[in-house]
Amino acid sequence: MNTFTGIEITKAHQKDFNGIQWVLRTINKENYMYKRIYFENGYCVGTDGHRMHIYEYVDEYKNGVYEKVLNTSGKIVLKYIPDQKYLDWTNISNTPVKPQELELLPYIITLAYTNIVRNMDPSVTIQYDFFNDLFRSTYTKWTAYIYNRTDGVWFVTDQRVGLIMPMHTGENKIP
Repeated sequence: MNTFTGIEITKAHQKDFNGIQWVLRTINKENYMYKRIYFENGYCVGTDGHRMHIYEYVDEYKNGVYEKVLNTSGKIVLKYIPDQKYLDWTNISNTPVKPQELELLPYIITLAYTNIVRNMDPSVTIQYDFFNDLFRSTYTKWTAYIYNRTDGVWFVTDQRVGLIMPMHTGENKIP
């Protein structure tokens, strides 16, 4: 008798494989709060506290919290964790102003990163490794949104949304 409750996704048979695998990259192995991902009404969400990946999935999945059991190049297995709450990912604050919008081309990663950092306040930056991971997850054009020069940067393309929170550099803020 098989009592497994969860999701099994193979690369060969699933439209959502790459997107969910991308969300799994945000799992933080050291912090209990960030070891899981969340499915809710068409969105798969993961965060490690410094970045967040949101993927709009195609197939139907049960809403709730899932823990990674297996994540290989050909198969993902997620275990459903009943009665678990997840962070309120819909309540990430944005300054209610029109954001600065930057178009980022997929084949010039260092130029795209430099463009973003130059448009932020000198007192903050975003971690290059997180940007590289997000940017290379799909080779399409991304749009970056900077709502406030000292807040995180939102990235949007097709079915994916990413947020990278800033790191403080120690330099003075621009008044």
